[in-house]
Amino acid sequence: MKRLIEKYRHDSLSPEELEQLRHELSGMSDIEIEAALETDWNGFFSEEAPDAGDIKPRVLESIHRVISQRKTYRRKNFMMMAAASVTTLIIVGAAVMLYNVFNKNTQNATSVFTAMEEMASVILPDGSRIKLNGLSQLTYNSQDFDSGNRDITFSGEGYFNISADKRHPFYIHMPNLEVKVLGTEFNLATDEGHNLSVLYLLEGSVEMHSCITGEKITVRPGEKAEFSNDSGTFSVTRPEGNENITAWYSGEIRFESESLDRVIDFLENHYDCRLKITYLPDSITEESLSGLKFSGTLPTGNLPLALRAIEKIYAVRLSPTISL
Repeated sequence: MKRLIEKYRHDSLSPEELEQLRHELSGMSDIEIEAALETDWNGFFSEEAPDAGDIKPRVLESIHRVISQRKTYRRKNFMMMAAASVTTLIIVGAAVMLYNVFNKNTQNATSVFTAMEEMASVILPDGSRIKLNGLSQLTYNSQDFDSGNRDITFSGEGYFNISADKRHPFYIHMPNLEVKVLGTEFNLATDEGHNLSVLYLLEGSVEMHSCITGEKITVRPGEKAEFSNDSGTFSVTRPEGNENITAWYSGEIRFESESLDRVIDFLENHYDCRLKITYLPDSITEESLSGLKFSGTLPTGNLPLALRAIEKIYAVRLSPTISL
């Protein structure tokens, strides 16, 4: 087993040896798989990468993020977590990917992180532009791009404008999900509360591949694709307008004949606050707010200005109270 895992990591298995590895893994318990992988893990850092002490914790952290992000996330032993959450061969594959990435390309890897309420713009070596929303991370290797391998890992939320290159597709790697892009514009976000990844396509086309079920779908302009990190399945809809999915990027919240109470609800969610109605003219009651329609744009980064616009139109007064 040790020899097979080592050869798999170096991509030198013959078809017969790969089948043998599959067969042996299928007959092993979780504890036995854990022991085999841990032995290879420790051997890798002691023999093949003896000076990589600072890299080992980063690989551990990446395996936690790539393999799981599920209910088993809080388990301390990542090998047991992996064996419990995915198939055995995927475990080895994820470890192989991270061994290779960190062993060969650590010095050339570039990671961009954003804090809460922070944004960042990234221009990749191929000219692709990505704007990151808060609490997001993007990692790529400039040498890979130079050789035509346009691969990145991503989490959080970002607005992607990918340069077209039919010979070299652009790949986005996320937990349990791979997005293939030729050249297009879209918003991609992880919804941790619902354990979803959500892609809204504005231009071009993308292919999404579930690493859990193997299913592949093609998303077209105007469609929103939701991927469940639990089941590995997709749901595709065509929302009216864009549901303000890209409001954070454009800086504007757009409404078209939306009821005033819905507008207020949206502002509360977006600005993470409660809005209290402190004054209504005699012609308006709180019960009649749903009958008042609002069309227009409101800013995403200036709550006082957004409230002044509503107050001027409807002669009401709104005051933000405690955060949600």
